[in-house]
Amino acid sequence: MKTKTKVKMDYMDLQAQDVNALVQLAFDKYHQGELDNALDIAQRSLELKNKNNPCVNLIGSILHSQGKVSESAHYFKEAIKHDPTNVECYYNLGVVLRQAGDMTASLSQQARALEINPEYIPSLNEAGLLYLAKKDNSSAGELLHRAYELDPKNRATLVNIAYHCTVMNLLNEAISFSQALIKVDPDCAEPYFTIGYALSKANFFEESVKYAKLSMNKTNKYSSEKEHYLLMNYLYSDQFSGEQIFEAHKSWSRKFLRNDAFPRRGNDDPHKKLKVGFISSDFREHSVSNFFLAIVENYNKSKFEYSCYSGVSKADFITERIRAAVDIWREVYDLSETGIVELIKQDEIDILVDLAGHSQGNYIRVFGHKPAPVQMTYLGYPFSTGLENMDYRITDEYADPKGMTEHLHTETLIRM
Repeated sequence: MKTKTKVKMDYMDLQAQDVNALVQLAFDKYHQGELDNALDIAQRSLELKNKNNPCVNLIGSILHSQGKVSESAHYFKEAIKHDPTNVECYYNLGVVLRQAGDMTASLSQQARALEINPEYIPSLNEAGLLYLAKKDNSSAGELLHRAYELDPKNRATLVNIAYHCTVMNLLNEAISFSQALIKVDPDCAEPYFTIGYALSKANFFEESVKYAKLSMNKTNKYSSEKEHYLLMNYLYSDQFSGEQIFEAHKSWSRKFLRNDAFPRRGNDDPHKKLKVGFISSDFREHSVSNFFLAIVENYNKSKFEYSCYSGVSKADFITERIRAAVDIWREVYDLSETGIVELIKQDEIDILVDLAGHSQGNYIRVFGHKPAPVQMTYLGYPFSTGLENMDYRITDEYADPKGMTEHLHTETLIRM
């Protein structure tokens, strides 16, 4: 969270009723990492002076740091009421809204910040990432390049513009921006990851794995998305055994997933239609949908109810064909992980089917919450997910000959 920097000072002689002193003390404690003390002092300052008090925004930042997202949003909104021209407040509120899964509202807050100050680099970066998530790569590139022109050594900008280049398949440019970031901050993990990702897109898989591991050695803050990419690269390389690849997948699951158990429902009617849910961001012109269309356009509607949970950001004619074929269509692109889990539970899905595994745009983390009593993976990934609570993997005898790959799966194999 962004907060205005306060000058450190000696507080020994400050009076308890001095509002300005309390404000500075609250900021000082915040920057020292003493969040509880900072919160107490900031709240005390508000008791003495509520209007135009910078501690309103500070309290929002403290609560956000403590994981109290909805409470922090309230204070950021209050801070905006007190000072409608404070770009930091709009930026902070936008970040909170993004983390809550409301991408549209988040982008609106960043746009408001940029109306006030078109050169506010944090909002240029945040809005750029939001446009990237919406697959509006042109708008994303415009904002990120504007941020780069304002400050070519800004760490966040270099990270984001390099990532944008990989999305646009400008791989040499991605590597160049990443190398520039390494010069600015040699201990930063992100540029090594981006170089590795660019190398993987250029089919240099062994080199890509090396850079991915360099990235992970630079930080203790592991990213599930980064390790998805590493798992994919293992599959393309002949330098790793099946056992090593399987252990890497299980390690990912242990590190990032909850592996919940499914709570038993009440008395299910054995004669009701079986509710089958499919989740994917590839319900569009994509190889997965080439196979999936034949399934959804030919199932027995007297016995099954099909639901699709779509992460597609821009629908096309294939999207519309799939939507027309199924009973229930849910847009989950803008929903948080928790929001998707709750939606699936509300729909009382009996069998939930993953169509991506660890490939790009996956929703594999949803399965860690066990929102359906039976969970299976199919079609979009040629290996085990590594999840303990993924019950089945649909395959065939060519991809997984009998007796040869069962020991490399957490799932029970169903061969067509």
